[in-house]
Amino acid sequence: MILQISIAIAAVTFVVLVMVIIRTLRQVKGILEKIDRTVTDVKPQINDVLGETKESVGEANMLLADMREKSHKTDALFNAVNHVGKGLEELSSTLTNKSNQVTTSQSNQPNIKIGTRD
Repeated sequence: MILQISIAIAAVTFVVLVMVIIRTLRQVKGILEKIDRTVTDVKPQINDVLGETKESVGEANMLLADMREKSHKTDALFNAVNHVGKGLEELSSTLTNKSNQVTTSQSNQPNIKIGTRD
């Protein structure tokens, strides 16, 4: 009799365990279905975003190439301005030196006063 009761308890326990597992698996199935719907809904949006991102990167690359080209074109202008600046600096330096030479030569000449009374 004890053996029969033990077998009945084990069978009932097994049935309860199977019911709990089935309930858990149904909940997991529901969660997985929601995830599948979410992924299905998000996938086209991700594709749109990827397309727009590729387009934006392409436009950024074209803009960068245009900026590089224009920068190279202005290099000659800035080099010319640099040469003009150096030329003006040399001219200013030469004029300053000449002015100093004239001033020095005039200060070295004796002060001769003609027709004045002391």
